[in-house]
Amino acid sequence: MKNTRKKNNKSNNKTKKNNVKKCMEIFAGKRIKYWSNDNDKQIKKLDNKKKLTDEEHKLLIELKKKKKEEVNTLTKLYKLHNCNINCKNTMLEPGPPNQIPKSMHKMLGNSKELIKMFNDQRKTIFKNKTNVLVDNFYENTPKKIKNKLIKEGAISQCVSTF
Repeated sequence: MKNTRKKNNKSNNKTKKNNVKKCMEIFAGKRIKYWSNDNDKQIKKLDNKKKLTDEEHKLLIELKKKKKEEVNTLTKLYKLHNCNINCKNTMLEPGPPNQIPKSMHKMLGNSKELIKMFNDQRKTIFKNKTNVLVDNFYENTPKKIKNKLIKEGAISQCVSTF
């Protein structure tokens, strides 16, 4: 007898989202704090000052803007490279070895040289395979690094160079 019940993928998707969220809080959160605290002392010093000159006020606004941009950039990078199930929207996304994912085509626009370069790079990485990921980590990731990343809370490694 054939089972005609449909599978409920909602719980599976919810688990994936929770894993990504947890990764972003634990793994990315620590690293973002570490890498984005360059100007914290200066910002704190200016924030605590009662009266700011126009120059100091401009500097404070500029420093806060710079910090916000750094945090946003780092958040995107960590989400893409270390908190990304199946390495979606990256060079290592499973698929045909001779062409980059459609999402990368959109990011690169009409730059034929870049698209060709990434296609060639993907061919080199994938060879004749359609998937180079093992448990969401690039298959050639050294075991020591993979274990360290997992211990720190990462759920993927979507970068092919070491």
